[in-house]
Amino acid sequence: MKKWLISIFLVLFCSRALALQESNHEDDLEEIKQRSSIWNDTFITQNVDNLLAILSKDVQMASAGGKWNTKMGTEKFLYSLFQRRPDVTWINNPTEIIINPQWEVAYEDGTWIESWTEPDGQVTIKGKYSSLWKKENSTWVLHAMVFIPLNCIGDSKYCESSTTGKNDKILNRGDDTKKDKKLKFTQTNSDEIMKLEKDIAFFYGAKDPVVR
Repeated sequence: MKKWLISIFLVLFCSRALALQESNHEDDLEEIKQRSSIWNDTFITQNVDNLLAILSKDVQMASAGGKWNTKMGTEKFLYSLFQRRPDVTWINNPTEIIINPQWEVAYEDGTWIESWTEPDGQVTIKGKYSSLWKKENSTWVLHAMVFIPLNCIGDSKYCESSTTGKNDKILNRGDDTKKDKKLKFTQTNSDEIMKLEKDIAFFYGAKDPVVR
């Protein structure tokens, strides 16, 4: 009789623990989705502070046209972008989120589309992106993002240039240090970015991730 009661208790305890774990996972997933959508809202309202609120202090971002690091570097990049391209739109569409509860990190990937008007016409860039989220002080923050442009269309000659982002300067740190050197969108650079994307997904998803 005692063994039977112990068995029932263990079953109920395990079921409760699993239910709590599933609930925590759903809460984390929903929080990441909501905070991820702030990127799109920022480009609608051009309120930079909203996006800065979800970034880690040492956030790192990269695209074929350049890279920008830290909150300060990201802030400068966004203000510069909105000044140079006042009608710019940028939409991220997440397709997958993988959470590793053991390390409290998450991987997000999806597609993105950016559009603006150059002096000689319209430009639209489409591609894929990957994000690394980390939980800091019980809150999910964006730690890294990589954007890979896969298609450029429009009547502007911007898409015909061999240098992607020819008007974009590279911000290497969150200070006033800038480089005038342009990052050419060559096959080598594309392969390096894709390798980084793959490494982030593998490394942070290797420890029994929960997939949703």
